[in-house]
Amino acid sequence: METFLNRVVKGILKNQSKYPLTRCRFILPNSKAARYFRQSLAKKIDRPIFDNNIMTFERFVLNEVGYDRISQIQLLYRFYEKYKRYADKTERFRGQSKPDEFNEYLGWGSMILGEFDEIDAHGKSVKSIFSYLHEMKKIDQLLDSENSAYKKAVSDYKDFSLHLISAYEDLVEDLKSNKLAYIGMAVREFSKDENIEAYIEKNSNKHHYFIGLMSLKAAEEAIIKKILNVDIATVYWDIDKSFFDDKDHPAGHYPQQYINGWEYFKKHPKPTLENYFNKEKNIHIVGLQKGISQVKFAAQIIENNSDKDNRTALILGDQSLLIPALSAVSSIEVKWNANTGYSLTNTEVYTFFSRLLEMHQGFDGKHYRYDSVLRLSKTCYLGKIFQSYRFNLIRLLESLKKNHIRVINLESIKKLDENATYSGEKSLYGLFFDPLKGSDSIKQLQAMVDISEFFFSQGLPTLKLKKDPKADYFQRFRKLFQEILQLEKQNGYIQKLSDLKFLLRQLVAEETVEFRDVKDPQVQIMSLLDSRLLDFDQVIITNLNEGTLPGGIKSGQWIPNEIRRLPEFKLDTYIEKDYLYSYHFFRVIQRASVVYLLYNKDSSGFSPGEKSRLIRYLEYFPKKNHKINYPSIGSKDPKPPLQKTIKKNDQIVSIVEDLLFEKGISYTGISEYLKNPSTFYDLFVLKVKELPSTDFTIDAMNRGNVIHRVLESLFKRFVGQYMTIHYYDDMIKELEDAVYQAYREEYGGDKTSKGINYLFLEVTTQHLKNYLESEKKQIKNGQSIKILAIEQEFGYDVKVPFGINERTRRPYLLKGKIDRIDLITEKGYQTLRIIDYKLGQGAIGKVDIEKIFEGNATYSDYHKLQLVFYATLCKYGLMSEQLTRYGHRSFETKETPGPLGLVQNQTSTALSSVDIWEYIDKDQVQFGDISFKRHYPRFEALGYPVTNRVDKSPTTLRDFLAEFDQRLNDLLAEIINPEIDFEFRESLVNYPKRL
Repeated sequence: METFLNRVVKGILKNQSKYPLTRCRFILPNSKAARYFRQSLAKKIDRPIFDNNIMTFERFVLNEVGYDRISQIQLLYRFYEKYKRYADKTERFRGQSKPDEFNEYLGWGSMILGEFDEIDAHGKSVKSIFSYLHEMKKIDQLLDSENSAYKKAVSDYKDFSLHLISAYEDLVEDLKSNKLAYIGMAVREFSKDENIEAYIEKNSNKHHYFIGLMSLKAAEEAIIKKILNVDIATVYWDIDKSFFDDKDHPAGHYPQQYINGWEYFKKHPKPTLENYFNKEKNIHIVGLQKGISQVKFAAQIIENNSDKDNRTALILGDQSLLIPALSAVSSIEVKWNANTGYSLTNTEVYTFFSRLLEMHQGFDGKHYRYDSVLRLSKTCYLGKIFQSYRFNLIRLLESLKKNHIRVINLESIKKLDENATYSGEKSLYGLFFDPLKGSDSIKQLQAMVDISEFFFSQGLPTLKLKKDPKADYFQRFRKLFQEILQLEKQNGYIQKLSDLKFLLRQLVAEETVEFRDVKDPQVQIMSLLDSRLLDFDQVIITNLNEGTLPGGIKSGQWIPNEIRRLPEFKLDTYIEKDYLYSYHFFRVIQRASVVYLLYNKDSSGFSPGEKSRLIRYLEYFPKKNHKINYPSIGSKDPKPPLQKTIKKNDQIVSIVEDLLFEKGISYTGISEYLKNPSTFYDLFVLKVKELPSTDFTIDAMNRGNVIHRVLESLFKRFVGQYMTIHYYDDMIKELEDAVYQAYREEYGGDKTSKGINYLFLEVTTQHLKNYLESEKKQIKNGQSIKILAIEQEFGYDVKVPFGINERTRRPYLLKGKIDRIDLITEKGYQTLRIIDYKLGQGAIGKVDIEKIFEGNATYSDYHKLQLVFYATLCKYGLMSEQLTRYGHRSFETKETPGPLGLVQNQTSTALSSVDIWEYIDKDQVQFGDISFKRHYPRFEALGYPVTNRVDKSPTTLRDFLAEFDQRLNDLLAEIINPEIDFEFRESLVNYPKRL
C-alpha cells in the first residue's frame, strides 16, 4: 500500500532538481503531522536538511508577522482589563448594575475570545458582526415592547455588544504594540495584501509545499492562494476520486470547493486523483454496550489480527477512554504508540489541586471537613508522604472516623507538626492546611506554587518516585500557577477560591500530556483528527454515535448559526464541522482493507444508542467491492469463571469443628450457609470482613444497635418484676435522654446530630414512645407483663449444647442473644414470649421449615428462621446452666431428656422458676418480633403449621420444634462433614443486612 506521505515525498524528491530541498518550506496542519512527514522524508533522503524548514501552518504565520503567540491566561487577563474599562464607561453601569466581576467574566470570556479568533481567521470584521447582533436586538426590542423586563435585558445586551467591539479593538492594538497575537489575529494580519506581497517578494526564491491542509478559514485560504498564484508553491491533499466525483458525498465538500473554486487550478492541471476507496474492503459495523466494552473488543481484534507487516489505527471517538484503551492494548503483545494527547484534567495531579481547593473552600473558621481532608490524603501519595515525615494525619483521621466526628479541628492538625521530621521552609501544616479561604489571591497562588515545588523536589523523591510522571505534571502546574501569580500581582482580579478553581479548570482543559513515541509501532492510538496524513491497513474506530463522533450541534458559540451562515460573514457552523469529520473519517479508511466501526447500542442513561451519521453515510454510499458485516456480539462482558466448589481439607474441617464444637454457631452462620455455602466459607473459614464505611450517616446496623441500647437501658432495672403504669411513665420521661445517650455510645460523632442522623433520632424517639404507650395501655386494660430477661446471651460464657455429631460424638454448641423474654398474662392465661427487635419490616405469617431448609427461602423466611432459632436457643439455654447477667438467682435442677436423646441439665433462674417444657407442652410459647419501622410498634407472633404435612394429623408446638431440631441437626452434620464440599449457590434474593 502506497501511503499518502510516501506519495508526497516521492513527488517532492522528483522535483528536487527544480526545487532543491534546502530552498523549500514544508507547511503542515499540526506538529504531529509535521513529525510524521519528517520521518517519511528522512527515510528517502541520503543527506540531512534543515529541520527548521518543516513547520506547522501556525508557526509559519507567526514567524512571518513577527509576533509571539500569547498564552490563553494572559489573553483572558488582558481582555478583562479592556472589558472593564469600557463597561465602566457605559451608561447602563452608572446605575445600580455593575460590570461583571472576574468570576462572572470567566463564564463567557473564553467563548468571546474564541469568536474573535474565528472571525479574524476568516478575515471578517468583528465590528460588523457584533454591530449586526446589536441591530438584531433592536428589532427584538420592538417586537416585545410591552415587556419591561425583556426590554431591559435586550438593552443590556445591545450595550454589551457595543462595548465588546471597543474592547476588541483596544485589545488588538495592545497586542500589536507588544508583538503578541492569538493565532486568528496573526492569520488576519499576514493575509493583508501588503504583508503577503512583501513576504512573496522576500521569499520568491523559495518553494512552499502546503501538505494536508483541509477545512481552511477564509484568511488562511487567501494566504495559500496568493502564494500559489505566483508559482512558488505546491499543494498536496489526500483526495479520493470517488468522493471528489460525487457531488452529494460530504467527504468531497472541501476538495471540490478548493480544486473547482481556486483560480490557480483554472490555469494549471488539477491534481491526479487515485481511487483507493473502491478497492476491496471488509467492513464490520458492531454495536456494543458502553465504551469500555468497545475498547476491550478493539483489543481483541488487534490481538487476533496482529501482523508485523500490517499497521492498525485505534481511533477513539471519545477521548475519555484513552486510559482504558491503553490498558487494554498493553495487555497484548504488540508495539503501540499513543498519538493523541491526554488531557491534564484527567490526571491525578489536577484532581489533587481540585480537592485541595475544595478542602480550603469548606473551611468554617475553625475546622476542615473530615471527608475533604480524607479525599485529599488519598491523592498523589499524600498520605504516604505524610507518614514518611511522621506527620500522623492518617492516624488522626482514623481516630475521628472511629468516633464518627466529621470535622477536624485546626489546632489538632497544627499539633501534628510537633512530631514531624519535615524541615522545609514551611511546615507541612503551613504548606497544606494554613487556611486560604478569605486570603488574597497572592497568598493562594503562592501556596499552589509551593505545594507544586514540594511534590517535585521533596514529596515524590521521598517515596523514590522521582521518575513518576506526576513529577512532570507538578512542574507544569507550577509554571501555570507562577504565570497566574505574576498576572495577579499586577491586577488582583481573583477574589475567591472558587474563582481560582474555575480559572484553573478552564486553563488545564487546554493542556495535554504527550506520550513518548515508539519506533515503528504496530498500533497507533489516536483521535480522528490526529489521523491526518496517516494511512493504515486496519482501522478500528470507537464511539461512532450521534453526538459523540461527530459532536453534532452543541452550545459554546456566542454568534448564532443564522448569522454565521449569512453570505457576508460565512463563519463555520455545525455543517462545516460535519464536512470536516466526514472527510477525515473516509480519508482514514480509504486505503484500509479491514475496518471495524464500533458504536454504543445501549440507549440507557444519556446515550440514545443511535449510530453516527458517518456510519449512515458509509451505508448510503456503498461500493461493490465492500463487504459490510454486522456481527452480533454478546451484550454483557464475559464474567470470570466462578469457583463452584471448595473442597474441605483437614485445615478447613479443623476450623469448622472449632466453630461448631468450641465457639458455638449463631443464627448468622446457619442462615449464611443456607443462602450460599461459599459465602459461609468466606465469612467463617476465611474470616473475610467488610471494609469499614466512611459515610457519616448512621447506617442500618448502628440504628438497630441504638434501639437495642435504649430498650436495654430502660427495661433492665425491671427484670424479674411485673410492669406497672408508673414504670412506663418514668421510662417515657427518660426516653429522649436515653435515645441521645445510646446514639453517642453507639455512634459517637459531633456534639449535635445533623441531617439524616437528626431525623433518625427524632423518628426513633417517637416510635419508641408509641411503643411504651401501647404497653402501658395493655397494663391499663388488665394485662400483666413480667420481664424475664433483657438482651439475654446464651452460649457465650456458658455453652448451649445441641445434639451430638455421630462422627465425633461431640455435642454441637449454639449461641446467640435474645432481645427480650417476658411472661404476659391475660384473663388468667399465661404466654411466654421470645421477642426480637427489628428496625426493618418484621416477619409475618407461618414458618415453612421444609421451604427454608431446602433452599427456596425468601428474606422474610430467613427472618422467621431467626425467630425459631431463638426459641430453640432459649429452650436449650434454660436446660443448661443459666447466665446471671442481671444477678438472677438459681433454683432447682432436674434432668429432662432432649428431643435428640441428649440428657441435659435443666436449670432455672430469675427467669422466674419457668419450666420451659410446661409452656411448650401447653402451646403457651410465642416467638415473634417488634418492628420499629412501624409508627406504632407492636408484638407480632409467628405462627406454625397446625397439621402434619404428611398424615395431616394435628401438630403441637413441641412437635414443630422437634422437627426444627432434626432439620438443624442434619444441617450442622452437613456443615461438619468432610465429604461434603462448600458449593457456590446463586442467591434467589438480595438480602439486606441483618439488624
